Amino acid sequence: TRDDIVMPIIAREDIYTKIHPTGSVVPNWDSLQQVIITAYPQKQNEVERMICWTKVIFYQARQDWKNYPAAATAYIERYSQFAAPETLNDVAMLIGENVQDKMYLNKALEWSKKTLSATENKNANLSTYAGLLYKLGNKQQAIIYQQKAIDATPETDRYNFNEVMDKMKKGQKIW
Repeated sequence: TRDDIVMPIIAREDIYTKIHPTGSVVPNWDSLQQVIITAYPQKQNEVERMICWTKVIFYQARQDWKNYPAAATAYIERYSQFAAPETLNDVAMLIGENVQDKMYLNKALEWSKKTLSATENKNANLSTYAGLLYKLGNKQQAIIYQQKAIDATPETDRYNFNEVMDKMKKGQKIW
């Protein structure tokens, strides 16, 4: 479709050229969004979604774990229908690994739970869910789900999953 051609061009020429994750300046997201919507008023919804996702990627690239969870939450709460299970798992795992705020950890747990029915990357999804349960203090449930992750993994690839399980059983930090 025409959108399949136009939206990547807008992203490349009107968004990505204006942001620099390694720089010291954080974009004025509202201003950037308004400029693009003014140029492409018929694409307002798509531009809003694209800017919302770009914030997630921007803060992830900067390893800005203070702003990342709010950006990820805003995107997933508004556009979850566009988030594949792999995306939900990746976002949930990054929050689990880098964020201490229980509100965001609980949101990540919700998103992670939605990935459990996916057939692709089942072991990773189960392990992320287990890790979030563990970080939130639910060690028993975490061990159950980590075992499911191990069981869903070919025997030759289980080392990291077993290592996480050992740490859980010993009460050690996993992330």
